[in-house]
Amino acid sequence: MNAGRIVCVLLAAVCVALGVWASILTGQRDVARQGAAAWQESAEKNRAALEDMTATHAKLQTALEEREEALSTLEQDRERQRVKLREAMRNDSKTRDWGGVVLPSFVDGMLR
Repeated sequence: MNAGRIVCVLLAAVCVALGVWASILTGQRDVARQGAAAWQESAEKNRAALEDMTATHAKLQTALEEREEALSTLEQDRERQRVKLREAMRNDSKTRDWGGVVLPSFVDGMLR
């Protein structure tokens, strides 16, 4: 009889230990699921923010390309105007005389 009781007590202890262990594992699983849900939500927010930033970057890149094109056009126009002025200074006596006149410093500063 004592052997039967010892076996019953041991089985009861094993069952209690397994129950405690299952309870601990269940708690850890629930915490892990909550953590996974939080990480997924965070990942979705980060993905949305990245998509917004990518769209903004594309718009800024387009604006920058347009600006560079406009600057290039202005630089080409400025160079054409300089070539015309040099030709006029070489070929036209009135322009050559005008080009030799010293401008007042405040006018020269406004033209630069």
